[in-house]
Amino acid sequence: MGIVSSEKQLEIFQEIFHNSPGVQVVIDCDNVIVFTNQSSQELFNNQDLIGQPILNFIDEIPFSKEKSSQLINGFPYSIKSTTLTENFRALYLEPLFRTPDPENWFTDISDFFREPMWVINEHYQLVNYNEQFKLEVEKIGVRTVSKGDSVLYPEYPQKYLQFWQSIYNRAFQGEEITHEFERPDQASGNYYSLSVVPIVKNSKVIGVACFTKNITDFKRQNEVLMNQSQKLKKAFGIASMSEWEYDFKAQRFTWIEGTSKLLGIESVKLPTSWTSFIKLIHPDHQNGVKQAFETARASKFLKIETKIRLDQKNYIWIKLSGIETDDSDQNFRLIGIIQNINSRKLAELQLIESETRYRELISVAPAIIFQYNISTDTGIYYSGKPLDILGYTVDEMIRNKEFWTNKIHPEDYKRVAKHAMSLKPGDVYVKEYRVLHKRGNWVWVKEYSIDVKEVKGQIILTAISFDITKEKEYEIRLNLALESSNLGVWEHHLVTDEFILDDKMLRIIGYTRDELPSNYQEVVKLTIHPDEQQRSHKIPIEVAKDGMEDIIVTYNKLIHKNGNVLYIESYAIIAERDDSKKPIKVIGTVKDVTEKRLQEIKLFETNQTLQKIIESVPGVVFRYPKDDPTNPDFISDQIFEITGYHPEEIHPKGDISFLSLVNMNDAAVATIEIEKAYQEQRSYQITYRLKHKSGRNIWIWERGGFVKIEDREFVEGFMTDITDKVKAEDRIISATLKAEDSERSRISREIHDGLQQTLVSSLFSFQEFGTRIEKQFTPELKQLFTNALETLQNGVAETRMIAHSIMPKSIQDFGLIETLEYMIEGLNRSTITSFKLYHNISEDNIRHEIATSLYRICQEATNNILKYAKASEVEIQLIKHDNSLIMSIDDNGIGFDTNKKDLLYAGLGFSSMRSRANAISATFDFNSTPGKGTSIVVETPLKT
Repeated sequence: MGIVSSEKQLEIFQEIFHNSPGVQVVIDCDNVIVFTNQSSQELFNNQDLIGQPILNFIDEIPFSKEKSSQLINGFPYSIKSTTLTENFRALYLEPLFRTPDPENWFTDISDFFREPMWVINEHYQLVNYNEQFKLEVEKIGVRTVSKGDSVLYPEYPQKYLQFWQSIYNRAFQGEEITHEFERPDQASGNYYSLSVVPIVKNSKVIGVACFTKNITDFKRQNEVLMNQSQKLKKAFGIASMSEWEYDFKAQRFTWIEGTSKLLGIESVKLPTSWTSFIKLIHPDHQNGVKQAFETARASKFLKIETKIRLDQKNYIWIKLSGIETDDSDQNFRLIGIIQNINSRKLAELQLIESETRYRELISVAPAIIFQYNISTDTGIYYSGKPLDILGYTVDEMIRNKEFWTNKIHPEDYKRVAKHAMSLKPGDVYVKEYRVLHKRGNWVWVKEYSIDVKEVKGQIILTAISFDITKEKEYEIRLNLALESSNLGVWEHHLVTDEFILDDKMLRIIGYTRDELPSNYQEVVKLTIHPDEQQRSHKIPIEVAKDGMEDIIVTYNKLIHKNGNVLYIESYAIIAERDDSKKPIKVIGTVKDVTEKRLQEIKLFETNQTLQKIIESVPGVVFRYPKDDPTNPDFISDQIFEITGYHPEEIHPKGDISFLSLVNMNDAAVATIEIEKAYQEQRSYQITYRLKHKSGRNIWIWERGGFVKIEDREFVEGFMTDITDKVKAEDRIISATLKAEDSERSRISREIHDGLQQTLVSSLFSFQEFGTRIEKQFTPELKQLFTNALETLQNGVAETRMIAHSIMPKSIQDFGLIETLEYMIEGLNRSTITSFKLYHNISEDNIRHEIATSLYRICQEATNNILKYAKASEVEIQLIKHDNSLIMSIDDNGIGFDTNKKDLLYAGLGFSSMRSRANAISATFDFNSTPGKGTSIVVETPLKT
């Protein structure tokens, strides 16, 4: 069945055992019930056995092919275990006696229990008992015991009697009871264990079986063990340990309370079987663990370190130690401790890794590790790269007793030897010196002490030396570079306050070396400007207190020896630290930046003056990159007074783009003018509309020019709000247009009432005259008279037309809509262009001045279309929306280039149309594209 799945195996067992006689139970490797037959369900009086641990119903599981006797539901049963597969076992349960009735089987099993045992019926009457029960009860003073007696003996103390009555009542309710109690008899103080089992027949409790056992010795020993166990648990807790036990025959693990917390694993996930235990082991360690447990059977001892799984990704290290608890080959068990060694193991692994890395580093690093006996001037040990650094082998260095004496540079030898002879155990140092290479050149080495100790009265030094020849060469080059530059160099010893300046530094401040004190604080008093002395005095204290990881840049004001003010730029870095990593020496460079600083001060003052001028100007100063007008790099605070937006709200600081506020059509014209001015290298002036934060439109006048800053072109200039000026001009224009219309009206009336009436009267008189003398006309005179009459008639018609053209009376009489319809009707009759009018105005109650201006604009626009547009269709719309009136005029003509400014404001009459729109507080916009026609939009408020 090894190749059959567990599910298939279980199906086969179900077919085999389902109808088999007797009580059959199948359990898995974790001792959980996976199958029961009907007999087992009746025995345990439970229909939901599957999925429950079998130990909930029996005391223990016998080993394979063995039997054990246990009480189940009040009756003794024999239990036999048989291994079916590696995953399943079958349990067979048989009653020891075929007639499970208290009256019949009790006598036969009375010797089965050596402790008191008795059985009662539902009336608390004694059905049966053994000899031990009789003896124990009579010790308490009860009369002679016999069957049929009530077990609630009146001789019992009251509390003792209540105790038994409660126990019996619970048992008859179907509860199986295990209890410990102290019996009130002559041997007072003894402890007994009590087991009470209901006897069930046909799902009804018909009796109760009871037995007791003296557990006094066990109880007292257990108390001692509990105290010891508590101490042991505390010790285990401190040592990150817990206990475990493994039964080789049952292949079952037992873990004490606290193991799950120790390992960080949920209690339900602790392995109870060998299979589940091995699954928890890291795959790389499973074979080793199996081998260790097999070896333990022979050695009777187990000790192994392994990894167990916390989850799908994480493992921890544990240590298992165990020893046998039973010499019987039939029942071999291991008991021991489990220890969480994850922290120690990880530390060991990290140490091994660090050692490995250290050895790898030493093997490739340009360094010599050595041990030297200072007292005898003898090398003990060398490793690393002596051959690469100095050209000598390790053997050459060890054999030559006076190797270092002959190889250290003469200028360095005394210093190095003196320092070596002064070493004491525990000293730490760093020093630099030169050593003679085998080839004859000098090599700079930097030596770090690792350990200095005393062994049998002799000083033993362990140290490491690095080749720093290249670094020294760089240092020499740096010194040469500093010498040729304008940089001064200084050195400050924080502990002694010694302050050393090089010749360049002395020349910068104008002093000689003899004229300056040797400590920092005194130099500060003499050379630092009084305004900065307090700050300069604190700098060494702050560096010593806080340390300094990076280069510090400071700017100081000094006093030259001649009294002039100097400005310097200083770069400083820590050059040396003590054992506790505190800075003890700082070095730095100084550069004279007086000229640069004075220019910055002058520039600052100029900017301050400019800022005051900007603040006093009634407008906005601005600057933006010509190639990126949406990102001004400067805009003055007065922008708030004009637009209602603070500078921080406008891009790039804020989300508002200034260009988005400018009227779209005006922006296009302004862009053309600015580009044209740039090409002609001149300043520009533009006027445009801009939407205020409140939503109203304002007029802006802007003047600007072009500057180049660091190879980038900028536009900078000035803008101001001219809304009031424009409104004033609009009022003047409005008054002019009103006067013009008034004059037109007067002339129209005079023509109509004067000249036209005179001409009409003359026409009537002329016609009457012709009628009277018609017979006297010669053909020639008649023709002359007819021509004169037609001329007079045309004059009457022409004066009528002029009067209506100057001031259409229909606007006053019939309103704007009918006047426009009349005009369009005339245009459609006299031209080939199709004119159409659309509107949504039901009541034509538009104010006279608005109607007149819109009519004049429409009249001007249609004249332009007929003259220039070559359009076949023109659409005029008059739409009333909310509190506004919108008039649009669209044609499909040839259009024009809006970049031709002169054409816009002169040739096509847009200037006069815009003026009429402004006169009634209307907006005037247009759009045109060559080949795609022209669109004009006028929007005016109906109420002002």
